[in-house]
Amino acid sequence: MIRLGLEHIQQLSFPDFNVTGVKFDPACRYLEIAIDGAFFEDRSKGKLLNYGKLCFSHWEDFKAAQYNSTSDNWSPLPLNCIDNLKDICGFKYIKGKVYIEGFGKTSGLWTQLVKIRQFLTCQSCAIFLRKMAHDENLLSITHKLA
Repeated sequence: MIRLGLEHIQQLSFPDFNVTGVKFDPACRYLEIAIDGAFFEDRSKGKLLNYGKLCFSHWEDFKAAQYNSTSDNWSPLPLNCIDNLKDICGFKYIKGKVYIEGFGKTSGLWTQLVKIRQFLTCQSCAIFLRKMAHDENLLSITHKLA
C-alpha cells in the first residue's frame, strides 16, 4: 500500500469508482471510507490506483449536510444519522478543511461531509491506496511522507 498526506489529496479523483464501505465514529473522531479505485493526477500524467481507504481522525470539527433539490436547501445532518456515500464526486482540501461530496447511498441526495482542521497530529489524514502498476514517481511521494 502507498500512503498520501494532505498535501497530495488535491491530486486525487474518483471517477467511476464507488464507496465500498464506511466506518464513522464521531466520538473517537474517526472516519474511514473504503473505495474501489482512484486516480492520482501527477504533473505529467495520471496514475490509476486500485482499491484503498481514506482515513481521517482527530478533527477539530465535523459537519455533514444534504442538499434537497425539491426544496432547494441544505439540511444539516446529525452525526449519528449520516447517510453513507455511494460515490465520491468531489474531494478537496482548502484552508484546513477537507470536503468530501457525493450521493447518499440510501437517500440518493447530494451529501457533503466537511472535516475541519487536524486537531492532534499531522498524521490525521491518510490515504492508503494500492497501486495497479509500479511507479517510481508515486512511490517517491509516499516515501517523503513516511
